[in-house]
Amino acid sequence: GKKLLKITAITKLGVEELINNVASRLKDLPKPKQFEFEKFEYEEKDKNEYFITEKDGVYYVTGTFVEELARKSYLDDTDSFNWFQIRMRERGIIKDLKLRGAKDGDTICVLDLEFEMID
Repeated sequence: GKKLLKITAITKLGVEELINNVASRLKDLPKPKQFEFEKFEYEEKDKNEYFITEKDGVYYVTGTFVEELARKSYLDDTDSFNWFQIRMRERGIIKDLKLRGAKDGDTICVLDLEFEMID
């Protein structure tokens, strides 16, 4: 029940018949279904959130707020680092660190930055 077509690419013998045969059979194909998908949205992060955890005397500050703050700062530069610390103080992070037991000389980590707590 299948039709055999002979073609040759060199002389193009039978190529037109092949094209016509394929074109005539396209109308017999089922209509494509409408593409269905489930809409996905990333969970919006709270830009003010931060978390403080302590392990072996080192305080880790994570979360959207401090990570964005650290990325906006050039922390090897004194002025930029001062700006970073001011923003942390204004946001209440330094106060929260103290409430959790951090004191002068303790190590604070934000992303890959480590610095000493100085009040």
